[in-house]
Amino acid sequence: MPLKKVDLVTAVGHIKQVCGENRAIQDRLPFFFLVGSGLSYPPVPLAAKIEESCKVLSREQKRTTAPAGKRAIDTYSHWFDHAYPHPIERQRYLRSLIEGKSISHANFRLAHLLLDKRVANLVVTTNFDDFLSRALNLFGKPHIVCDHPRTVERINPEADDVQIVHVHGSYWFYDCCNLVGEIEERSRSSAENSFTMASLLDTILARRSPLVVGYGGWEGDVVMCALKRRLQNRLPYNLYWFCYRDCEAEALPEFLREHPNVYFVVADDPTGRDDALKTPAAVSAAAPAGDPATPEAAYEETPDVLPAQRVFDELIRAFDLPAPELTKDPLSYFATYLRQSLPQQDGLSAEVDIYSLGSVIERIEGARGRAQVKGAETRMERIRDYLRRSQYRDAIRLGAEMASTKLRPGESRDLLRTMLTAAWRLDDNSAEEIQGYDLVIRLGDAVPKPDAFVRERVAMAMVNKGLALAGANRHHEAIETFKAAVQRFGRERDLFFRQQSAEALFNRAYSLSAMGRHRQAVDAYQSLIRRLNHAREVELQELTAMAMLNQGCEWGELRNPEEELKAYGAVVKRFSRADDPDVQIQVGRAFYNWGVTLDSLNRPKSAAKAYQALIDRFELSRNRELRDLVDSARANLAQPEPEGAGPGAE
Repeated sequence: MPLKKVDLVTAVGHIKQVCGENRAIQDRLPFFFLVGSGLSYPPVPLAAKIEESCKVLSREQKRTTAPAGKRAIDTYSHWFDHAYPHPIERQRYLRSLIEGKSISHANFRLAHLLLDKRVANLVVTTNFDDFLSRALNLFGKPHIVCDHPRTVERINPEADDVQIVHVHGSYWFYDCCNLVGEIEERSRSSAENSFTMASLLDTILARRSPLVVGYGGWEGDVVMCALKRRLQNRLPYNLYWFCYRDCEAEALPEFLREHPNVYFVVADDPTGRDDALKTPAAVSAAAPAGDPATPEAAYEETPDVLPAQRVFDELIRAFDLPAPELTKDPLSYFATYLRQSLPQQDGLSAEVDIYSLGSVIERIEGARGRAQVKGAETRMERIRDYLRRSQYRDAIRLGAEMASTKLRPGESRDLLRTMLTAAWRLDDNSAEEIQGYDLVIRLGDAVPKPDAFVRERVAMAMVNKGLALAGANRHHEAIETFKAAVQRFGRERDLFFRQQSAEALFNRAYSLSAMGRHRQAVDAYQSLIRRLNHAREVELQELTAMAMLNQGCEWGELRNPEEELKAYGAVVKRFSRADDPDVQIQVGRAFYNWGVTLDSLNRPKSAAKAYQALIDRFELSRNRELRDLVDSARANLAQPEPEGAGPGAE
């Protein structure tokens, strides 16, 4: 049975329809959220990064025994146990990764969805962090937390309360589950105790279907075991599995892939760009880092991926959820919160208020009154409200109206920031997205003495405008935009501007390739490689490796296999010892393309060496893309030699 794949808008339409029907017929909610580490990245590193860190520490401790299994859960567990053999050490390490970190935007968005409870009021998570709970606390939403099998009786799936279940525990306690044995133990039912994580999940799944976001599906954990049991039968409501990358659906177990009620939600790439190997790839847009309502810049967002925040954005937009009270009127929110917390005096003297909270409330309300006199319902506040509710197109429309009027001191800076956020989050290569970037550039140019804040956002707007133009197949305009960005910021020595200029140069070369001007693209990539020749920063090294790889692809388009092979070999030679996972992906691609090119030249022995080198180098990698490359290399090695190949073929 072929996989049932749908795009995000279609899936959300399905979800909204059944949620509306259920509210009209009965109070029971049809869904719950099942979330994983994708929600907490990048404040907390993903499992692959944790595994690499543990592997380094293990080697320093001379603990170099290879993992017994090859599953992701086996290698992760092996190196975690080798690095931190004591449970309390593992808990302390996790605490160091989580405690004091900022709440991820995806967790804020999920908390926003839970406030209304129209989609779901229950979250099952494999995460150890407390980001979601902290976000709910900030929004003033009481909730119930279960983080141990002994506390599962706290959870009532039929209750109206917001509830969070940490199936593997939390970072607060040393008995959280990290190792494969611990994870598998938690997945088992108990003959002596009816209150287990496995039994709780069975109860939840009996009536509801999960909306799976940011979870990769580790074979053998309590969640996957419960899903396997439940999917022996049909479901009353479809299960929607939101895949960060399209290929992730193919890697999931057969019981998920072949079930008639399981839908895989994948990104709908509006550019139609083919990111297959031996095809040049564009550099993804940079996020406005640090701005509210945007994902962190480190989290890759391109049209062909589906991050958690984009999923939650679409749900918030489709259900037209109001903004949280904290964001609409923060002074009133805090005054009300304090008033509810203040001990009731019941005729006693004011001395009962030993912390003088009554005075604090009066000061907050006084400040609120002064703000209202100035006009609380400003244009900027309306724009911010659109952002909170994921109404990015409306935010840009109102921002354009506001920019055409005289702006008060401070408004220009706020408008610049919010327009960049709205355009970046819109991310559909539309006229509105491009208009948003144009507004940022125009507002920045109007500042007499722009500081770093303004100049950084203008640089991001120019690069992202070029990417949006390229995505809309307006490559001539994109090239001019990238050129203008380099002319404006190319001489800056600060890393941020060097990276923006390098991305502009890279994507200019990509647009030249998309227009069929492959010889010019080769030269453009070579110019960038020379520019970054001595760069030591990881971000710039990744761009260098990508430029070298894409240059090889361009030589392939020009039917010059010798130069193509030379380019791939240069990537391997220069970066094979690099530690950064993103750089290593380029090395893996170079090995694979090297083999494919040699195969096309009827040089099977040399191709086999390239494929085998890829397998030897990356077969134990935790990175999904590198594992896919290894699988493809093995498949190519297993193919019969073409006619005419053999001992004398090379």
